[in-house]
Amino acid sequence: RTAQPGGAAALVALLLDPLAGALHTAVVGPCGFVLLRPNAAAREMDVASAWRPYVSPAARTRHVASPDVRPLLGGDDPSAAYEEQLLVQPGDLLVAGTHGLFDMVWFHGPTSTNLRRELFQLQDSGPSRTPAAALAHQLASLADSVAAGNISSSPLAQQLAREGRSLSPVQDVGDVAVVCAWVM
Repeated sequence: RTAQPGGAAALVALLLDPLAGALHTAVVGPCGFVLLRPNAAAREMDVASAWRPYVSPAARTRHVASPDVRPLLGGDDPSAAYEEQLLVQPGDLLVAGTHGLFDMVWFHGPTSTNLRRELFQLQDSGPSRTPAAALAHQLASLADSVAAGNISSSPLAQQLAREGRSLSPVQDVGDVAVVCAWVM
């Protein structure tokens, strides 16, 4: 869903070495992903990827731009590229989304514990019972619900409060697009 024209974001994720489970990712624009891994002892999904939106200050400035894309983005420097290589394993869940998802939904830290427990239960019951597209729809609906209701508890609102600024739902709430994939 897009509220306003003009924004551009792309995330590329390639499983280049299926035998080793090596996932290569690259990010352009205001989007990102988290890789969640089942933790049977804690009965929740642990974050296995390095990106920590609203936890790591570096998370706000990640870009990758090829020479072909740079002019469209205003000349981003390829040395500012963000690329990540991860090892994935069966049961992992890749959640990719635009900044609107990560602005409204916590995936890291104690605030996200209930969500990560619910995702573990879905994974534990078998990913085939919860199609990735249905899960993506649920996460997008959660982000929309937070934006329309208890927005003050969102990651974005809390970050802006730390910066001494209040959140404007009209100006600050971004578009929400989500893609999920279970690793089989």
